Amino acid sequence: MSDRENGVIAALEINFPFAHRRVASYLDLLEFIRRMVMRKFNDRKEKCSSWSSVLPPKVHVKILKHNRESRTLTMIAARKIEYELIYASGGYAVKLREYNCACGS
Repeated sequence: MSDRENGVIAALEINFPFAHRRVASYLDLLEFIRRMVMRKFNDRKEKCSSWSSVLPPKVHVKILKHNRESRTLTMIAARKIEYELIYASGGYAVKLREYNCACGS
């Protein structure tokens, strides 16, 4: 006996009359999400095109700030890949291979 003969398909059509529309609504939802994401990407691209440098403005400001602060430091090579940074009120030992600094960061 097939499913039609058993009435399974007829029962499904009676119990779920909008099943064919449900698939379309999922596709509409996915299309809406895709458009929303693409709109967000496009807005971000437009903002980025107005930047004066390759870096984002906040990162650029931080780099300039650290550049100004680093002018007061004197770097002395202590050993291979170890340096000592000296400034007016003290100094730090930096070990590049171990990613370690005496300042604690």
